[in-house]
Amino acid sequence: LAPAWVSRASATQRAGRTGRVRPGRCWRLYGRERFEVGLRDHELSEIHRQPLDAVVLNLRAMIDAPTGLLLASTLEPPEAAHVNRSLGSLRDSGFLTQPRGDAKALQAAHAYDWEESNGDPYAARRAAEALEGALTPQGRFVASLGVDLRLGRLVAVGASMGCGPAATAVAAVLSLPRSPLRGANPLVHQDPDEYNALVRDGFLARWRFDGGDYSEPVALARLDAAYNEAPDKGTFCRAHCLAHGRARQCAQAASHLRRRVADTLGAHAGRPAALEELADPVMLNAVRCVLVWTMKEQLIKAKAVKAQGLNEKKAPQRNNRRTKKAPAREAGAVAPPQGCRVELSGDGARDVAARDVLGLFPEASLFRYDSGVRRTVCAPAPGICSYQDVVAGVGRVCHAFELAASWCVFPASGRGRDACVALWADREVMDAPGAAELFDSAFGRDVVDGAARRHDANPNGTTLVLLEGPAPKAKLQALRSLLDALPAAVAMASGDRQQPPSAVATFDSRDDALERALDGVFFGPRGSGAYWQSRRDFNKPALVFAPDAPPPPPPGSSSPFD
Repeated sequence: LAPAWVSRASATQRAGRTGRVRPGRCWRLYGRERFEVGLRDHELSEIHRQPLDAVVLNLRAMIDAPTGLLLASTLEPPEAAHVNRSLGSLRDSGFLTQPRGDAKALQAAHAYDWEESNGDPYAARRAAEALEGALTPQGRFVASLGVDLRLGRLVAVGASMGCGPAATAVAAVLSLPRSPLRGANPLVHQDPDEYNALVRDGFLARWRFDGGDYSEPVALARLDAAYNEAPDKGTFCRAHCLAHGRARQCAQAASHLRRRVADTLGAHAGRPAALEELADPVMLNAVRCVLVWTMKEQLIKAKAVKAQGLNEKKAPQRNNRRTKKAPAREAGAVAPPQGCRVELSGDGARDVAARDVLGLFPEASLFRYDSGVRRTVCAPAPGICSYQDVVAGVGRVCHAFELAASWCVFPASGRGRDACVALWADREVMDAPGAAELFDSAFGRDVVDGAARRHDANPNGTTLVLLEGPAPKAKLQALRSLLDALPAAVAMASGDRQQPPSAVATFDSRDDALERALDGVFFGPRGSGAYWQSRRDFNKPALVFAPDAPPPPPPGSSSPFD
């Protein structure tokens, strides 16, 4: 569920609930301006907020008439684009065919009127097929089940693949709002022994019915089948950490769904799945294929791509600068291996957030999660600040937004100054695996180590380190790799007398805060007085893994990384 602001009517109604017993005060956790100006008068009706896929499919199954015309006659008709999105989704799922008909048929369909035709079913069907497509047998079958369309498609595809009972069992357990297994809650189970026992028993029950297949839907289907076969339901629930009420609800949902399937496809298709059937490897693979085909919006495709950074043969040795020792280079030293960048694609990758993936890996192995957001901003006019003022402003941006690094590239000028770059980096990030090598490739190892030692000797109350140097093409390429590798960074270009400044950020900021900060960098405290152009781009999200530890030295030899 996506969080959204309530309407003014809902907020007033909620305040009225507190006054049913005695007079009191209502404290709202938002400002008066938000309440009076920012909130809607009333909630949007559900027909405008929810997807209409199920509504459109059920209407087509009942009367087989153009649903767009029917929905347009409701009290609060939805937008045509909203209906068209649902029609496109139904076609992608195989519930509707593509619209068909020649120009004459389309003209007749657009002129179709339900009342003037006296509800003629043949005229309605011809108009629906010409405008929206014909209802497929699979679509009619899914509409008769009365469940979520994805689960209905799971049953339909499973029946066509010869694993109908198993697919029906899986669809039944997925239709439940909660798992039948009991969960431990520290607010309810305050006794540590009771809490630990619930955690242990729940894990053992999942492990027992999963059988090493690592599929929660199949494990829950096996659990439901074992519950149905158990002679004493209460004893079975206590032995396998089940909530008896939810287990009974799961069995009833499965029985109801099987009856619906049997009414359409016959008694054999609606029989319950046995435990032996759900343990058969051939049947299990068929069910997994069906889950993949019907739940593609939850699939994520991972692909390892070329690691961002240096070529392994040219990778310099690396010493941890936190030791504050001068780096030593020895002949025959082996460079540590590179990290790995795994790009995510597929329908499910669009909804992946950093909190969903960062907890899956040890802290030392995952450098960061790249959400793929790139925000490009461009100034309205050439900048007016000097080189020193811009460098100081870049540092203020890095500090204000708590960035890993921010830098600015200055073009060559006619006064003998070559192209150069000034970069502010967080001291801790400079030692991070994967990023340290990129800093070396951009500025040189001696420059980076020298700046790190000077900061460690005199930090001046800041965690930022300034790196400056020329900007040849090789360094610009290294900076582009650094932008992809760091958790949050801003790459700026100061421009010249004809070219205005620009910047690329790997994060989103609210209320144009980034634009205002960049305006102060290039135009001073007064700013430019104009809006910066902004564009948001999306790349593939990726997991950026840190390099592995260097290989251990041979016995009896000293390590170059000591």
